[in-house]
Amino acid sequence: MQVANGTNVPNLARGYSQELLTQGWNTLPGVNSPVTEKKTIVYFNPGFKWAAIQIANKIHVSVHSIQALNGQRPVPGASSDDVIVILGHNSANRG
Repeated sequence: MQVANGTNVPNLARGYSQELLTQGWNTLPGVNSPVTEKKTIVYFNPGFKWAAIQIANKIHVSVHSIQALNGQRPVPGASSDDVIVILGHNSANRG
């Protein structure tokens, strides 16, 4: 899975990637998203909706934020990953 920072908060994706890695998820190093997002989006490729739901729960994101990837390329080079998380400002403000 790939976690991308869709905010201007430094190291946000790295922190989430590390958190998910310690919970047993196979995560790539965090990257910056080419766009900013107000709300976190959890994309999934076919057959991985179950993983997207579990990851959304782990990072405290609504299931309404889960979307099929459907050929989109929200992060360059990550379109073949099972799950792609674009962190939005709502994830930057968790406490």
